[in-house]
Formats: sequence, C-alpha cells, structure tokens
Amino acid sequence: MESSRSAGELSLKRIIELQGKIDTLSAELIAQKDDRERGALVQAKLQEELDELRALMEVKTSEESRRSEVEKSKDEELAELRRQVVKSQQELSEARRLALEGQGKLKVELENALREHRSLQKCHNSLLERERACQVQLTEVQAALSEAEKVKRASESEMQSLRSRQHDCESQLAESRRAKEAGSFSFVVDPYGS
Repeated sequence: MESSRSAGELSLKRIIELQGKIDTLSAELIAQKDDRERGALVQAKLQEELDELRALMEVKTSEESRRSEVEKSKDEELAELRRQVVKSQQELSEARRLALEGQGKLKVELENALREHRSLQKCHNSLLERERACQVQLTEVQAALSEAEKVKRASESEMQSLRSRQHDCESQLAESRRAKEAGSFSFVVDPYGS
C-alpha cells in the first residue's frame, strides 16, 4: 500500500511535470513553427513523453484495479465468514435447544422411574410383611396341626381302649346273660323233676 501510494504520488508529480513540459513544448512549437526539424524533434520528444505518460497511467490504473479486486475479494471473504458465523450460531442455538429438551425429558423419565421405584419398594415391603405374617400363621397352624395330630392319636388310642373295654364288657354281659339264662332254666326244671 505504501509503495502504491508513493508510486501514485510520483506518477502525479510526473504527470504535472510532463504537463509543464507539454505547455513549454507547445509554446516553442508556436514560436518556432517554421523550424521543421526542431519541430519534428520536439514532436518526437512530446510523443515519447506522451507514451510514457500513457504507460504510467496504465500502470496506475492496473494497480488501482488490482487493489479494487483485492478489496472485493476481502469483502467477499468477510461476508462468507459472517455467513458461517451466523450459521454456526444458529446450529449452536439449535443444539442447545435440543439438549435442553432432552434434559427435560430425561428429568421427567427419572422422576417417573423414581416414583415407580418407590412404589415397587413399598409393594415389596408390604409383601415382605405379609410373607412374615403368613409365615407366623403357617408356623402357628403347623403347631396347631401337630397338636391336633397328637390329640387325634391320643383320642384314637383312648377310643381303641374304650372299644376293647366295651368288647370285654359286652362279652362279660353276654356271658352273664348266658349264665343267668342257664341258672333260670335249672331253677324251673328242678321242682318239676322232684
């Protein structure tokens, strides 16, 4: 940039100098128009300086064109970078939104899972209490059943004993009846027999 500015100032200075020379040469041509040779020399010199001026102007124009293209390229790059930054910010915002939604859903699912776990734990504890109560009842029933079995066996043994005694009593009663009947028969026959 500094070199371009220096070249531009130099070109401007050169242009001014050349313009002064052109004015001088024009005056000389008017003053010495009859001198063809000198006029031809001046004309050639003027043409040379004009060519030089055109070359300098073309160089300046080319530099300005390149500088303009560079500036345009920079502007385009900056615009592209801005678009990318905006796009990145939008993607980041969307990612944050999705993350917050996911976090909210996970929080709800966690709360539901905790409630379900507490409910299951409560049911589990209730079932354990019922199991212990049933176990106690089962133990009591088994003890009562065992005692009933003992009572049953004792009752059956006593009943067997009573049946045996009843059988003995019945045998004795039958024997007594037979004996009594036999005695009564003898008592009736004997008086008639005498």
